[in-house]
Amino acid sequence: MSFHLSPDDYWSLYAKYITDGTPPENMLNWADFKTGDRVLDLGAGALLRISKLAFLKGAGYVVAIDPTYSSWIVDIRVDPDLSVIESFPALKSLYNAMYVDEHTHHIYLDDHTIQFSLRTYSDPLFVDGMQFDVAVCQQAVNYWFDKETIEHLAMLIVPGKKFVFNTFNTLPPTTPNYKTYNINGKVYGEAFYLVRDMVHHWQGREGLPPHVTSFRWIPRSEFTNILDPYFRVTLITEKNSDLYVCVKK
Repeated sequence: MSFHLSPDDYWSLYAKYITDGTPPENMLNWADFKTGDRVLDLGAGALLRISKLAFLKGAGYVVAIDPTYSSWIVDIRVDPDLSVIESFPALKSLYNAMYVDEHTHHIYLDDHTIQFSLRTYSDPLFVDGMQFDVAVCQQAVNYWFDKETIEHLAMLIVPGKKFVFNTFNTLPPTTPNYKTYNINGKVYGEAFYLVRDMVHHWQGREGLPPHVTSFRWIPRSEFTNILDPYFRVTLITEKNSDLYVCVKK
């Protein structure tokens, strides 16, 4: 059985990947993030690590999406004149779910969740003319990557700006691979294996129910073939992880 993780449970279950993975700041650096940039955080996760960091570093605004959850929090910061809200009716429709800090003119969601799907792009949030200077996806691209989605994503990124993502590069076994390990005195269990092109992953930790996810195995050739019409792609390999730095054509 799978369950939607709270930030605390996510941190507890996936401590190994959070502490050993690429720091969010590195992802933003590869994307050439600058103060005022408009940031799209794809597969933001329960912790919203990249979104929060971009916010703190002065992003023009941040839209955070996690397609593996039925709902998630979107955290948006806009200019003092609220020009982003006024320019995009879809964002303006979210305004009632937010409150504005009268001193900083930052807009926050107030205990509100918004439900939409990245894969179908039925989202009213993505309206014609809305664009981003930075798009980042940290260890979540295998949940949503396909030709149709990349075609739409490319329309949202300013030419010359970057989409940066990382993913695993080693084909998983076709038989269940189970391992245990210890972090800070807690015993963890993990199992994963490949069925056709889907990876099934089970993660557990003593004291917490397990979390189960499934995502596609995507070879490098598929990534580059789908990205090539829209981006100039640089591939950087670090052990079992590939980093793709994609500059919008």
